[in-house]
Amino acid sequence: MDMSLIYLPLFMLPGRYFIVAGIFYFIFYVWKKKEFSYLKIQKTYPSKKKIFSEIFYSLFGLFIFAIVIFLMFVLIYNGFSKMYKNISEFGWIYFCFSIVSLIVIHDMYFYFAHRLIHLKKLFFIHKRHHLSVNPTPWAAFSFGPIEAILQIAWLPLIIILIPLHKYALLIWSIFMIVMNVIGHLGYEIFPKNFLQSPIGKILLSSTHHNLHHSRNNNHYGLYFTFWDKIMGTEYPDYKKVYETVKSRPSQS
Repeated sequence: MDMSLIYLPLFMLPGRYFIVAGIFYFIFYVWKKKEFSYLKIQKTYPSKKKIFSEIFYSLFGLFIFAIVIFLMFVLIYNGFSKMYKNISEFGWIYFCFSIVSLIVIHDMYFYFAHRLIHLKKLFFIHKRHHLSVNPTPWAAFSFGPIEAILQIAWLPLIIILIPLHKYALLIWSIFMIVMNVIGHLGYEIFPKNFLQSPIGKILLSSTHHNLHHSRNNNHYGLYFTFWDKIMGTEYPDYKKVYETVKSRPSQS
């Protein structure tokens, strides 16, 4: 194996995350903080100490992710995966289908794993993440070690079972980071009538996940709301809270 591959996982995912989270944080918590304050879901702001804690534990969680991703490189190199090199091997339709499949499978895995660690006897696994009652973008990967492993454990199995191109994994990872950061943003950036649109009826908003952090007993999805709807874990006043935030007058 090319020894340079050892260092790739240490920078790829953390690098993408810190770019995306950093951009969102700079816009909403520094540059345009006053102008966008009416979009803040919880009107208070977390302390600097809390934000530094989120950044530290995000680095810690991403380090564990990097170790698992490196092990995936080992699997791929030794022929234990179904990763393929040329998109033409399966075609563009399958390539697009594989990206959608990754997103849907991940969302399903996340929902049920997330509910599992909310059980009273297992909540110690998830407690670190829920110290961010009023989350910022830096809370997206703020995990304890066991949760970090649980969060990424599905991916090595997927590359063994499903043919995937490296760019499918790349697109999924970018989508995952962006949605994770939006979910923890603390600001509602989607439009006022978003929940009435076809995409808004299934796609998770920042308000949706913010309610999970502030109330701790609902909204277990990562990308979509349909598992919460199916399993009866959607907060009954979700739409009301969303509309309340979006009805505030602009500061401009």
